[in-house]
Amino acid sequence: MDEQNLIKQIKQGNSSAFEILLTPYRNYLLKVIYGFTGDAQDSEEVLQEVSLKIFQSVNSFSGNHFKSWITRITVNYCIDQKRKIRLKTISLEALAENSQMDEYQLRDPAVTPHDHLLNKESDESIFRLLDSLPEEYRKTLKLYYFSELTSNEIAEKLEISPRTVESRIYRARKMLEERLRRNAL
Repeated sequence: MDEQNLIKQIKQGNSSAFEILLTPYRNYLLKVIYGFTGDAQDSEEVLQEVSLKIFQSVNSFSGNHFKSWITRITVNYCIDQKRKIRLKTISLEALAENSQMDEYQLRDPAVTPHDHLLNKESDESIFRLLDSLPEEYRKTLKLYYFSELTSNEIAEKLEISPRTVESRIYRARKMLEERLRRNAL
C-alpha cells in the first residue's frame, strides 16, 4: 500500500496504518535522532516521543514529501529538547551559585559556574543568529550539523542538487561569521 493511501486511512481513524507507514523510516529517524543524542538508548526513547508527535500531527500533512515532513518534525523536536536541557542547566548552575553549594564539584574544576554560564549564553547567541538566517540556509545548516547528513542526503531531502547544498552551507557560514563579527563589536 502506498503512503498516500496509508495517510488517508490514518486521517480516517485507522491507527494501525500508522505503524505500517512509519516502519520503513524507523532506522532513518533513529539516525537523525542519534545525531542529536549520541546515545542509542536515548534515541529509541526520543523516537517513541517523535512518533507520537508525528501521529498527532498527521492531519496537518498535506504534501507529497512524507519523509521530508517527518524529518522536519524530528529535527525540530530534537532542537527543542536541546534548548530545554540548556535552560535547565543554566537554571541549576545559577541555583548552585546563589546557594553557595561548595560541596558540589564541577566535572572540570578549572571551569567555574560563571564560565559555564558564559558558554551557554554564547551557544544561545549562536542559535539566535542561526535562526535569523533565511530559511533555506538555516534548514540546510541544521540538517548538515545537527542531523549530520551528507550533502547528497540533504540534496535528496530538499530536492536540490548537492552543489546547491554545498553552496548554501558555504554562504550560511559566511553570513554567520559576518553576524558574529557585527555582534562582537
